[in-house]
Amino acid sequence: MVGPEQTRRILTRFAYFWGQADAAAMRRVFKWESVVDLVKAGPRLHAMQGVVRWVTKKLEMDQVAGRFEMEVAWHGSAEADEHMAVFGRAAHPACWMLSGYASGFMSFALGHDVYFVEQRCRAMGERVCTAVGKDRTSWGAAINPHLHYFQAADIKGKIHSLTEELRRVTRELQRSTERLTTLERPRWSKCGARLSPRFWIWPRGLRPLILRCSSRARVG
Repeated sequence: MVGPEQTRRILTRFAYFWGQADAAAMRRVFKWESVVDLVKAGPRLHAMQGVVRWVTKKLEMDQVAGRFEMEVAWHGSAEADEHMAVFGRAAHPACWMLSGYASGFMSFALGHDVYFVEQRCRAMGERVCTAVGKDRTSWGAAINPHLHYFQAADIKGKIHSLTEELRRVTRELQRSTERLTTLERPRWSKCGARLSPRFWIWPRGLRPLILRCSSRARVG
Protein backbone atom coordinates (compact mmCIF):
# COMPACT_ATOMS: atom_id res chain seq x y z
CA MET A 1 0.00 0.00 0.00
CA VAL A 2 2.80 2.45 0.80
CA GLY A 3 5.58 1.33 -1.55
CA PRO A 4 9.00 -0.18 -0.82
CA GLU A 5 10.66 2.99 0.48
CA GLN A 6 8.03 3.77 3.11
CA THR A 7 7.72 0.08 3.97
CA ARG A 8 11.43 -0.11 4.64
CA ARG A 9 11.22 2.96 6.88
CA ILE A 10 8.31 1.56 8.86
CA LEU A 11 9.80 -1.92 9.34
CA THR A 12 13.29 -0.61 10.12
CA ARG A 13 12.00 1.89 12.66
CA PHE A 14 9.67 -0.64 14.27
CA ALA A 15 12.49 -3.16 14.67
CA TYR A 16 14.82 -0.42 15.94
CA PHE A 17 12.49 0.27 18.87
CA TRP A 18 12.04 -3.48 19.35
CA GLY A 19 15.81 -3.87 19.74
CA GLN A 20 15.98 -0.92 22.14
CA ALA A 21 13.18 -2.39 24.26
CA ASP A 22 14.93 -5.75 24.45
CA ALA A 23 18.24 -4.16 25.43
CA ALA A 24 16.51 -2.08 28.10
CA ALA A 25 14.82 -5.19 29.50
CA MET A 26 18.09 -7.14 29.55
CA ARG A 27 19.84 -4.33 31.39
CA ARG A 28 16.97 -3.97 33.87
CA VAL A 29 16.58 -7.66 34.68
CA PHE A 30 20.23 -8.78 34.77
CA LYS A 31 23.46 -7.40 36.18
CA TRP A 32 26.21 -7.28 33.57
CA GLU A 33 29.90 -7.29 34.40
CA SER A 34 30.68 -5.39 31.21
CA VAL A 35 28.88 -3.82 28.27
CA VAL A 36 30.57 -6.40 26.04
CA ASP A 37 28.49 -9.14 27.68
CA LEU A 38 25.32 -7.16 27.05
CA VAL A 39 26.29 -6.67 23.42
CA LYS A 40 26.85 -10.41 23.02
CA ALA A 41 23.49 -11.12 24.61
CA GLY A 42 21.66 -9.33 21.78
CA PRO A 43 22.29 -12.00 19.14
CA ARG A 44 21.47 -14.78 21.60
CA LEU A 45 18.19 -13.17 22.60
CA HIS A 46 17.20 -12.70 18.96
CA ALA A 47 17.91 -16.39 18.33
CA MET A 48 15.92 -17.43 21.42
CA GLN A 49 12.95 -15.48 20.05
CA GLY A 50 13.12 -17.64 16.95
CA VAL A 51 13.83 -14.72 14.62
CA VAL A 52 17.25 -15.59 13.20
CA ARG A 53 20.51 -17.27 14.19
CA TRP A 54 23.40 -14.86 14.54
CA VAL A 55 27.04 -15.76 13.99
CA THR A 56 29.44 -13.01 15.06
CA LYS A 57 32.40 -12.88 12.68
CA LYS A 58 34.04 -9.77 14.10
CA LEU A 59 33.59 -7.60 17.18
CA GLU A 60 35.81 -4.62 18.01
CA MET A 61 34.94 -2.08 20.69
CA ASP A 62 36.64 0.94 22.20
CA GLN A 63 34.35 2.31 24.88
CA VAL A 64 36.59 5.27 25.67
CA ALA A 65 36.70 6.46 22.06
CA GLY A 66 33.13 5.36 21.39
CA ARG A 67 34.17 3.09 18.54
CA PHE A 68 32.25 -0.02 17.59
CA GLU A 69 32.43 -2.45 14.70
CA MET A 70 30.64 -5.76 14.37
CA GLU A 71 30.31 -8.15 11.43
CA VAL A 72 27.57 -10.75 11.63
CA ALA A 73 26.04 -13.52 9.55
CA TRP A 74 22.31 -14.13 9.81
CA HIS A 75 21.30 -17.73 9.13
CA GLY A 76 17.72 -18.70 8.33
CA SER A 77 16.28 -15.21 7.85
CA ALA A 78 12.50 -15.54 7.61
CA GLU A 79 12.41 -11.99 6.28
CA ALA A 80 14.49 -13.00 3.26
CA ASP A 81 12.38 -16.14 2.75
CA GLU A 82 9.16 -14.13 2.80
CA HIS A 83 10.50 -11.63 0.29
CA MET A 84 11.47 -14.38 -2.14
CA ALA A 85 8.13 -16.15 -1.68
CA VAL A 86 6.13 -13.01 -2.50
CA PHE A 87 8.34 -10.98 -4.85
CA GLY A 88 11.00 -13.38 -6.08
CA ARG A 89 14.71 -12.56 -6.09
CA ALA A 90 15.53 -9.08 -4.78
CA ALA A 91 17.89 -6.54 -6.31
CA HIS A 92 18.84 -5.18 -2.88
CA PRO A 93 19.16 -6.57 0.68
CA ALA A 94 15.71 -7.20 2.13
CA CYS A 95 16.29 -7.92 5.85
CA TRP A 96 15.17 -4.49 7.00
CA MET A 97 13.85 -5.61 10.38
CA LEU A 98 17.03 -7.51 11.22
CA SER A 99 19.10 -4.43 10.49
CA GLY A 100 16.75 -2.26 12.53
CA TYR A 101 16.76 -4.60 15.52
CA ALA A 102 20.55 -4.91 15.60
CA SER A 103 20.92 -1.13 15.33
CA GLY A 104 18.43 -0.47 18.13
CA PHE A 105 19.83 -3.07 20.50
CA MET A 106 23.45 -1.99 20.11
CA SER A 107 22.61 1.71 20.24
CA PHE A 108 20.86 1.29 23.59
CA ALA A 109 23.54 -1.03 24.98
CA LEU A 110 26.38 1.35 24.09
CA GLY A 111 24.57 4.62 24.72
CA HIS A 112 25.27 6.12 21.27
CA ASP A 113 24.10 5.63 17.70
CA VAL A 114 25.05 2.38 16.00
CA TYR A 115 23.80 1.43 12.55
CA PHE A 116 23.79 -1.98 10.89
CA VAL A 117 23.76 -2.20 7.11
CA GLU A 118 23.14 -5.51 5.36
CA GLN A 119 25.83 -6.32 2.82
CA ARG A 120 24.61 -9.61 1.34
CA CYS A 121 21.16 -11.18 1.50
CA ARG A 122 19.63 -14.56 0.79
CA ALA A 123 16.81 -12.73 -0.98
CA MET A 124 19.44 -11.75 -3.56
CA GLY A 125 20.54 -15.35 -4.02
CA GLU A 126 23.35 -15.39 -1.44
CA ARG A 127 23.89 -18.41 0.81
CA VAL A 128 23.56 -16.38 4.03
CA CYS A 129 22.76 -12.81 4.99
CA THR A 130 25.65 -10.70 6.28
CA ALA A 131 25.71 -7.25 7.85
CA VAL A 132 28.15 -4.74 9.30
CA GLY A 133 27.43 -2.52 12.28
CA LYS A 134 29.42 0.59 13.17
CA ASP A 135 29.07 3.72 15.26
CA ARG A 136 28.05 6.88 13.43
CA THR A 137 31.56 8.35 13.33
CA SER A 138 33.17 5.17 12.05
CA TRP A 139 30.70 4.96 9.19
CA GLY A 140 31.45 8.47 8.02
CA ALA A 141 29.63 9.55 4.86
CA ALA A 142 28.97 5.93 3.86
CA ILE A 143 26.00 5.76 6.23
CA ASN A 144 24.23 8.85 4.84
CA PRO A 145 22.14 6.98 2.20
CA HIS A 146 20.75 4.74 4.96
CA LEU A 147 20.01 7.26 7.69
CA HIS A 148 16.59 8.30 6.41
CA TYR A 149 15.31 4.77 6.96
CA PHE A 150 15.79 5.29 10.71
CA GLN A 151 13.97 8.64 10.79
CA ALA A 152 10.37 8.73 11.96
CA ALA A 153 9.17 12.08 10.60
CA ASP A 154 8.40 10.82 7.10
CA ILE A 155 6.72 7.72 8.49
CA LYS A 156 4.39 9.83 10.62
CA GLY A 157 3.42 12.02 7.69
CA LYS A 158 2.80 9.06 5.40
CA ILE A 159 0.69 7.24 7.97
CA HIS A 160 -1.33 10.43 8.54
CA SER A 161 -2.01 10.85 4.82
CA LEU A 162 -2.96 7.17 4.49
CA THR A 163 -5.32 7.50 7.47
CA GLU A 164 -7.04 10.51 5.92
CA GLU A 165 -7.38 8.70 2.60
CA LEU A 166 -8.89 5.69 4.37
CA ARG A 167 -11.38 7.93 6.15
CA ARG A 168 -12.35 9.56 2.87
CA VAL A 169 -12.92 6.21 1.16
CA THR A 170 -14.89 4.98 4.17
CA ARG A 171 -17.16 8.04 4.06
CA GLU A 172 -17.78 7.52 0.33
CA LEU A 173 -18.65 3.88 0.91
CA GLN A 174 -21.06 4.84 3.68
CA ARG A 175 -22.77 7.40 1.45
CA SER A 176 -23.04 4.86 -1.38
CA THR A 177 -24.51 2.30 0.99
CA GLU A 178 -27.04 4.81 2.29
CA ARG A 179 -28.12 5.71 -1.25
CA LEU A 180 -28.56 2.05 -2.18
CA THR A 181 -30.52 1.42 1.00
CA THR A 182 -32.82 4.36 0.23
CA LEU A 183 -33.48 3.12 -3.30
CA GLU A 184 -34.24 -0.39 -2.13
CA ARG A 185 -36.43 0.64 0.81
CA PRO A 186 -40.16 0.25 -0.13
CA ARG A 187 -42.23 3.39 0.04
CA TRP A 188 -45.39 3.07 2.04
CA SER A 189 -48.74 4.42 0.90
CA LYS A 190 -52.09 4.47 2.63
CA CYS A 191 -55.67 4.10 1.67
CA GLY A 192 -57.05 7.55 0.82
CA ALA A 193 -60.56 6.74 1.95
CA ARG A 194 -61.86 7.38 5.40
CA LEU A 195 -61.31 3.88 6.61
CA SER A 196 -61.44 2.70 10.14
CA PRO A 197 -58.85 1.57 10.96
CA ARG A 198 -56.37 3.02 8.43
CA PHE A 199 -54.46 0.48 6.40
CA TRP A 200 -50.78 0.79 5.45
CA ILE A 201 -50.10 -1.13 2.28
CA TRP A 202 -47.14 -1.97 0.05
CA PRO A 203 -46.82 -0.18 -3.30
CA ARG A 204 -48.36 -1.88 -6.29
CA GLY A 205 -46.05 -4.40 -7.92
CA LEU A 206 -44.10 -5.34 -4.81
CA ARG A 207 -46.78 -7.46 -3.22
CA PRO A 208 -50.27 -8.41 -4.43
CA LEU A 209 -52.82 -7.09 -2.03
CA ILE A 210 -56.60 -7.10 -1.98
CA LEU A 211 -57.92 -3.96 -0.39
CA ARG A 212 -61.37 -3.75 0.90
CA CYS A 213 -62.23 -0.10 0.80
CA SER A 214 -65.53 1.65 0.19
CA SER A 215 -66.56 2.26 -3.42
CA ARG A 216 -65.28 5.83 -3.19
CA ALA A 217 -61.90 4.89 -1.77
CA ARG A 218 -58.85 5.53 -3.91
CA VAL A 219 -55.58 3.92 -3.14
CA GLY A 220 -52.62 6.29 -3.57
